[in-house]
Amino acid sequence: MPPGENLREQVRRRLATNELFLVSRKGRAKRGSGNSCGVCGAVVGTTEVQYTVCGPTSSVVVHLGCYLVWRQESEAARLRGSG
Repeated sequence: MPPGENLREQVRRRLATNELFLVSRKGRAKRGSGNSCGVCGAVVGTTEVQYTVCGPTSSVVVHLGCYLVWRQESEAARLRGSG
């Protein structure tokens, strides 16, 4: 994440540039796998909740908190007509 950019700003920017797809309310939760989060880049540890989100071409593993922000920003983008 660039210096000074918070998670919500990062998600908004990445949605606007199509680095992230608009996510729906559907996700699969399980124990963390040790893979990198597709939103923040940090590892989703085995003691954390991991969401797997299916996109148009692939699945993305994310932290629960990152998923919630991504979902909120996706809904906001839809309401603005950006999606």
